[in-house]
Amino acid sequence: MYDLGLKELREYRSETTCPGDFDSFWETTLSETRQFSLDASFMRSGHDVTVFNRTRAKADEIVALGARAAATVAEACQGEAVMTMLAGEPCDRSGT
Repeated sequence: MYDLGLKELREYRSETTCPGDFDSFWETTLSETRQFSLDASFMRSGHDVTVFNRTRAKADEIVALGARAAATVAEACQGEAVMTMLAGEPCDRSGT
């Protein structure tokens, strides 16, 4: 589910500019994001939720709420729908 067509998604370029201190910016952003539980309403709505994180301990909170931890990305992608969160702004892609 997305709100842009495929052509627009391929051509999309964020208007976000790289902050002077990217590490500080990213830490603040993650801190703000962590205030919201990732269980959202998926599990409350009866959906099976499988999570994967390269650092397993970071998935423990949502696993404690009833999600299943996947050992690999491939395992996590076996459900009906897949949602991902990847850092992807141009300024966090060194060398590109």
